[in-house]
Amino acid sequence: MTSQQVILVTCLGLFGSTRAQQNLAVELEQALHDVCGSIELWPGYDPLAVPLAVFDGKHTVLFRHPSPPEGFTFEEGLWTFVGRHPDVLANSSAMIGGVGTATVMLESISHMNSPEERAALVVHEGFHVFQGTTGRIWGANEVHLFTYPLDNAQLLALRRLETEALRRAFEAGDREATRAWAICALDLRDQRFALLDPDSKAYERGIETMEGTANYIQCQVEGREQPHLPDGGFDAEDVRNRAYRTGTAWAFLLDRFSPGWRETFGADDSLFLDAMLAGTLRDNPQPVKPGAFRDSEIAAIKEAAQRDVQTVLKRRSARLEEFESIHGWRVVIEADRSSPLWPQGFDPLNVHLVEGGVLHSRFIKLGNESGNMEVMGMTSLTEEIGPHPLFNGVLRIVVAGFESEPSATAEGDRVHVNSVGFKANFTGASIERVNQEVVIRLHMQ
Repeated sequence: MTSQQVILVTCLGLFGSTRAQQNLAVELEQALHDVCGSIELWPGYDPLAVPLAVFDGKHTVLFRHPSPPEGFTFEEGLWTFVGRHPDVLANSSAMIGGVGTATVMLESISHMNSPEERAALVVHEGFHVFQGTTGRIWGANEVHLFTYPLDNAQLLALRRLETEALRRAFEAGDREATRAWAICALDLRDQRFALLDPDSKAYERGIETMEGTANYIQCQVEGREQPHLPDGGFDAEDVRNRAYRTGTAWAFLLDRFSPGWRETFGADDSLFLDAMLAGTLRDNPQPVKPGAFRDSEIAAIKEAAQRDVQTVLKRRSARLEEFESIHGWRVVIEADRSSPLWPQGFDPLNVHLVEGGVLHSRFIKLGNESGNMEVMGMTSLTEEIGPHPLFNGVLRIVVAGFESEPSATAEGDRVHVNSVGFKANFTGASIERVNQEVVIRLHMQ
């Protein structure tokens, strides 16, 4: 038993048997130790060397953190913070007390069936912390998520053909058939990337680099050797989640055809997973004929893509109508055009373009020189000030669904709002209540 495991057992004893069963944060940490004993997941990456912050619904618990920041207290063998620490926003990673830390919100993983599955997620998030220490560039510019061409049926059809070719590569019965379908997927990607704008292409590859590799490691911990690639492809709008899976697929195929690829990949910014695999497969001295789809299969996928692009457009209208119909109180923050609100954080997995703005179904944080606001667990609509739907600044945000009037106070030109799922602090502002809306107007300084 390691010294860290001794500490865990001591903590469990201090809690007593009943409390130990209830303390899911401690159980999660123990599961992490159980699954990571002797696995080498990636050169230089040790999940047990990465600090972990777990929000259990009432407290934030820190594990293995070298210098817990102000607000954490050491009680019964654990560093705890009352409530959700402001830096714990999702299953992700964050700088807590100046130290890269994996973050987990237990409520969001309650659907996972086993401690091992939950621990695998921690390994995934810890890998993001590790990525930040390697010196290479991982990830994508999230600005480009909002301008990805979701309404192009030709690109969608090619994307789904590529996904299906990857799926068949993993279902193939022998090495050569796997190689043939992998080459088919790469050929289809070449066709699609020739039509795709550079920003969107970089976005896909960036997410594959950052999230695809982390998901690849998560799959290894779970004992899986391939990602789930759905029959029929991904939803037309599901670009980010698809890149998680395709990145993982390229990584597992590299394991089969180019062992040792991870050492090279982790040290070179110019490398992308698909390009590495293409170089390996196409430079083979024994050429293989790529896998091929039947004409009827191609026609069916193209027809479905045409329908689904129309669905995307209708869905945007429906989401806006649904938002506008949400009952209850609302908070509206209106900025001056000369000093808009700027994104300080958002959840890229829970954003949707609608006419005139962006719907955020979980989290958004905005601010400017006069203050900031944060939404967590509620639906809000941001309205842009420039051509980009978010990153040229936000002129107005509407937060909907408060069961009762949010607590909003004003002291001179200082405005403070604190309600479940929402907080805001601004100077140079005024409050007006209109029907069931609390309207906060930010005035030019």
